[in-house]
Amino acid sequence: MSEQDPRFSVSFYGKNSFDFVELYLFKADDMAEFLDGKTAFQVALMERGVKPSSPSNRGGSGSGETAQTAKSDEEDAFKADELFVTRYSGKLYWQVSSQDPYPKFPVNIWEEVLDDFAKELLDNPSVDSSALDISQAYDLSGYRAYFGRNEKGNPARITKLVKI
Repeated sequence: MSEQDPRFSVSFYGKNSFDFVELYLFKADDMAEFLDGKTAFQVALMERGVKPSSPSNRGGSGSGETAQTAKSDEEDAFKADELFVTRYSGKLYWQVSSQDPYPKFPVNIWEEVLDDFAKELLDNPSVDSSALDISQAYDLSGYRAYFGRNEKGNPARITKLVKI
């Protein structure tokens, strides 16, 4: 990286093994480096036992969540903020982010759900997710993202996007 400030950066708050909240910062000079490294950085933090946390949750024990998730019988949900692409190991992944309750780790979205969103967004029933621009982030204000959880209880995949 150059001596100047990087053009792209993202910070993550996480609880270390002593349950202290720490700030982790990832910086990159260009978009390709940023997209390649951001997800790998997040995965490396999780593999080291760092649990996502918010800056407002600096106290001792707790889940690190800043808001309650909406519960249903089979799925959890959160208010979605943005849909964007990340690159990990040379592969592109569409992800949904949220300020609450999972502000630091976006959640992958199922391709079928992404296809339905593309049809709605572009107001064209014959398109699929390939019509979406991978260099653009899409505003999901006004949407609720429903997700399934993995074996560790973390959000695994977005299974439904619903306009609210």
